[in-house]
Amino acid sequence: MVDLERAYASVSARNARAYRSLGTLAAADFDAGLVVGANTLPRSAAATGLRKLAEAGLLLSAGEHPVRGPLYELGPVARKHARRLSRSCGEMDRPLEQLATWLVTNSSAVNELVTPDHARLRHSCTRAHHRLIFATPHDALQWLESQHRNCMVVLCAAAEEGMHEFVWQLVHAMWPAWRQYRRYSDWILAHELAVRAADACKESAASLVLATTLGIALRSTGRYEEALALLTEVLTQARQDSDQRMAAQALHEIGSTHLACDRLTAARRALNEARALHMKAGAWLGAALTGITYARIDLVQGQPAVAARRLVRAMDQLTRAGDSYNAARARAYLSRACSLAGDTESARHHARLAHAFFRAGAPHLWSARSLEYLGLTEQDAGNPEAARVLLSEACVEYGPISRADAERLQHHPVMA
Repeated sequence: MVDLERAYASVSARNARAYRSLGTLAAADFDAGLVVGANTLPRSAAATGLRKLAEAGLLLSAGEHPVRGPLYELGPVARKHARRLSRSCGEMDRPLEQLATWLVTNSSAVNELVTPDHARLRHSCTRAHHRLIFATPHDALQWLESQHRNCMVVLCAAAEEGMHEFVWQLVHAMWPAWRQYRRYSDWILAHELAVRAADACKESAASLVLATTLGIALRSTGRYEEALALLTEVLTQARQDSDQRMAAQALHEIGSTHLACDRLTAARRALNEARALHMKAGAWLGAALTGITYARIDLVQGQPAVAARRLVRAMDQLTRAGDSYNAARARAYLSRACSLAGDTESARHHARLAHAFFRAGAPHLWSARSLEYLGLTEQDAGNPEAARVLLSEACVEYGPISRADAERLQHHPVMA
């Protein structure tokens, strides 16, 4: 057991001050970049200061992270000790703003780089001097993923402190991570806090966007009626605000939710309205995304050739608009449509291209899904052994992202 008083007395005054600050900082773990961003240590001393505190036994080493570098944690006893020292030095009630600002600033930078199609909302809680430089979208997404625990800790602490602007802006900025890693329990908790925070700030546009994203998570976890109720509220408010784009988005998600629970007539009706509003507003990107969902209905109703034509059109529109992510999603669905229409070679071609696109980045649900579609193509073509190999590989790719999908494939007839 480390003698914390003796260890504390052994470090420099600057590192002692940093230790006290870390005790009051709402973070699950610490790295050099984070403590600089939180204004706990100067850039030149951050890495060395953390290492010295760990050598003294005041911090616990949590290993080397490929993105963040050496990580450190405060044990429960050490955190209480550091907070007590901070209180005795008159340093308590350290504001969350510095760390929250750093996280909002850089999460917003990731959002802009990785998901440029995401609804643009003005983030006032950002500061240019905090901004990190990311070489590629993949690097940016990795950074956001590496800070997920800290984002959630800061988010909950900010919500408790009534820091509403920080709450909704951080949750909105984290969209690339919600979309990529699909941690639905965190997604739902964060968005419930964010919608309330946006409402408290009277940020109507932000509230509608975040409520829509919350509806997506509710749908994805099978809470269909809750999703529909929430999305219908969004639609009603958007219509009252004469916001055609938001109304179209709400209708798109309502249609997708009806599709998820096999209400195909209701799904078509909502998607028709969404597409008409998108086109009236000149939102061709939104119309193309609605086309993808519409094609999924065609597939369910046994019309793969109709679906294929719709998907080719959507893929071309999305490619021209520079939305490579959703164009690749359309291509994955196109592979399934081609296979069901009997065009095996085209199905293989599109599934392989979609898989290559998604596999080039971080682990991704659509990488696994396109591989699954390639396996199903082999099954349709009468090649059960090839199908079994590909579906087994898809199970592995689904593993860290969607355990439900992995288990679903494990029970596929061809895997018996």
